[in-house]
Amino acid sequence: MKKVLLIIAFASLTLSGIGQTLNIIGKVKNPSAQSAELNIPFDGAYHQSNSIYSKPNAKGGFRFSLRKAKPKFVTLLYKQQERYLLLMPGEPLYLNFDAGDMASTLHVIGKAKTYNELLLKSALNDQSFLINKLSDNKKWSADSLLNIMLPDVNAELNTSLKAINKSNTTKAIKVLLSTELKYYYANQLMAFTRSIMFKNSRQTAWKKVEDAVVNATPLPNTAQFNASPQASTYLHEYTLHQFKEIGLLIREKPTGAKSLIEQQMGMPYDTAMSLGNQYGEDYLLAAISHKYLPQNAEERLLTNMTLHYIDTKNLKFAKRLQQDLSANFPNSPYLKISGERILALEKTMAENEKNKDIVFIPADTKITSLKDLIAPYKGKAVYVDIWGTWCGPCVQEIVEHSAQLKTKFKDKNVVFLYLEMDYNKDTAKWKEFVNIHNLTGYHVRASQTEMENIWIDLLNTRNVPRLFPTYVIFDTHGNLSDKNAKRPSDGELLYSQIEAALNK
Repeated sequence: MKKVLLIIAFASLTLSGIGQTLNIIGKVKNPSAQSAELNIPFDGAYHQSNSIYSKPNAKGGFRFSLRKAKPKFVTLLYKQQERYLLLMPGEPLYLNFDAGDMASTLHVIGKAKTYNELLLKSALNDQSFLINKLSDNKKWSADSLLNIMLPDVNAELNTSLKAINKSNTTKAIKVLLSTELKYYYANQLMAFTRSIMFKNSRQTAWKKVEDAVVNATPLPNTAQFNASPQASTYLHEYTLHQFKEIGLLIREKPTGAKSLIEQQMGMPYDTAMSLGNQYGEDYLLAAISHKYLPQNAEERLLTNMTLHYIDTKNLKFAKRLQQDLSANFPNSPYLKISGERILALEKTMAENEKNKDIVFIPADTKITSLKDLIAPYKGKAVYVDIWGTWCGPCVQEIVEHSAQLKTKFKDKNVVFLYLEMDYNKDTAKWKEFVNIHNLTGYHVRASQTEMENIWIDLLNTRNVPRLFPTYVIFDTHGNLSDKNAKRPSDGELLYSQIEAALNK
């Protein structure tokens, strides 16, 4: 009786306009001021640009409505908790959960209950499954991985697939769930092989496991990668596997490297190397996709990559991929969405370029020592971030944690100084990154010679590794306060170091 009343209560929020749209009608117990987030993935990755938001009302009620006539896998997020769900046209998903513990309190009600409970009990939501704990096997031998881990993983998958097939739901939904789960397992295994890839050789464990996964996992067809985010992701995993195979062939026969690269890329060797240096390894991956994927899959892979780099705000690379997508598939329906998002990103960058709180130190400014670097900021505490656009951890700290750090010390006597190491001499890329991420503060680009002089001043020796990122704090008198300061992601530990520098 309780469930019936709850359904009626939810339905009373709104039944009009449900039709063949996709709907979630939910209620949060003990809601905070935070909005619920619904992420609609294009592939198996989380991209914030694919999210919409709904703020719970005073009673905790919220709703999402998507004008889509086809089934869609989505991720519901609330207070850093998430659940992976399936929405079907004309079958509203009614749910409720406690704000403090979505995982154990989420209840699905109504017609969508059966297939969503299957999802909730699968590896797509439950981290206790073996497929989600593969890192425990990183030190296993190739034989153990092939003869113990893989059979156990396959048995686990088959058990879940049998539960789906025995369930009281339609054949179409069974196919959807099974496809998503199969490719999720394949993608997790492929990610695991990258984590144990310490040597580029056919005899290593990663290569043997990866070959086994690819041999057992067929390329998804159009219907599969359109309906399944995990199948869409597998296009990238499969092409990356072929890319690594080319690397092995070059390693085995280095004298034939030039002709092999030209054959695979479909372009002169020097052109391929220039594009690789300019845009990175992923561009070469995109370039070989036509050799290994049917046209429809190649089109989807290029689209996935374009949207990924738009989402990570790598405008230069996204525009290049969009250019290739347009040249190879001029009638692609994906050009519209990627084009709109690139225009939005360009608009954001143009607006941020006017931000007076982003200051680029002129290239001809003489900075030959640590003293030169800090001199203009005497009277203020200075947090120095030594980084590079080529450094993954550096970029992650800036993108994910710098805004919170700036908010903490807003209107306080602190300068944020970003010292970027000029390895690639790509000044345009550096400035684009700073502007597109609205990275307020002072920005200096140093040559290797200038950077080495600063390292020597900082470390008092030539014999200590130069680590990126490195963080340094100076007090208001220009004295070194912490030469091994905490990262922005360290939160309160860093904040206390900066406060100490302010109070000296």
